Amino acid sequence: DGIVDESKDTGRGWFRPLRIIAAVLVLALIISFITPSAGIFSRASRDDEPGPAEASPPPAESFDTYYALANTAISEGSYEDAVSYLERARELSSALSDKQKAELSLKTASVYILLGQNDKAYELLDEALSLDGASAQAFLLRAQLSIDTGQYSAAVPDLRAYAELSPEDLETRLALAQLLENLGDYQGAAAEFEKLYAEHPEDASHRLNSLRCQF
Repeated sequence: DGIVDESKDTGRGWFRPLRIIAAVLVLALIISFITPSAGIFSRASRDDEPGPAEASPPPAESFDTYYALANTAISEGSYEDAVSYLERARELSSALSDKQKAELSLKTASVYILLGQNDKAYELLDEALSLDGASAQAFLLRAQLSIDTGQYSAAVPDLRAYAELSPEDLETRLALAQLLENLGDYQGAAAEFEKLYAEHPEDASHRLNSLRCQF
């Protein structure tokens, strides 16, 4: 009971669903690198690209070249090489829209997470959100990084933002309510449980959890 000691992992199970979701998200971002049809950076999707008959191979020093090299490195599991290529691609990304730059920063952050370089991942997720404040994936990954480093309070606003953008993700919304309860914010936790119950009255556990937080 009471406020959670944020200097260590308490071992409570409330953050486990969130960790699973974020891990799946990182995997999905990595797969999107090596699945041509899933990428937003394919040459065919670029508004300023000429038609197939006019297209020519990209020059050696181009965004497309380094992004393709990153794809290859990721498919081979060479993540350190991949981030080097991605950082160079970011330097050459001036032609991309802000939303595309945000997606690139998010994907680069996912590779840094795999390398265990959380500080760099934080930096890139901050950048992604400055470019696209509606990036639900960036909010979720940043929340997960905060939780993994024991900064539970810092995860709350990111989880709230994610829940607003992805209300259908009930598992993460439940994790938010449980996090608030563990941090001692019983009023906030009760409110989140009540929202879940209002949307899913067939699940009485949400009302019971809300009542527990209120008394």
